[in-house]
Amino acid sequence: MMNRRGHMHRGCIVTLIDVCTSLVLVSALDDVQVSQVLNTLYHVPVPTGSMKVRIV
Repeated sequence: MMNRRGHMHRGCIVTLIDVCTSLVLVSALDDVQVSQVLNTLYHVPVPTGSMKVRIV
């Protein structure tokens, strides 16, 4: 799931965001939630293993 430069594939990043936010909604609302639209803006590539990523 990385490119040749060692950056995580953008599709993987969005999938992680989608899964993490959906799990929070399921646990908070006790109901199944589905993402209909997920717009993502990338500022810089995420090098794998070198930093912590925080979803705000």
